[in-house]
Amino acid sequence: MHPGYVLYNVMLPAARAIARFAALYNDKIAEGLAGRKGLEERWHRKAAGLDRGKQLVWFHVSSVGECDPLKRPRLRR
Repeated sequence: MHPGYVLYNVMLPAARAIARFAALYNDKIAEGLAGRKGLEERWHRKAAGLDRGKQLVWFHVSSVGECDPLKRPRLRR
């Protein structure tokens, strides 16, 4: 088994536990976790409705938070 696979499977539960604890003190983290509740069920429901005879195109887009720094003016000296 690849060491990266083992590391990922050990770290993921730890990261989830840390996020749950942090959500007690950070509303943004709590909101993010709340938005993920039921994600797997919603994912499967949407996937079941896809027409398997058509080509599927998958897009990855950045989140709004990743673009925030781009909106701030840059000061240069």
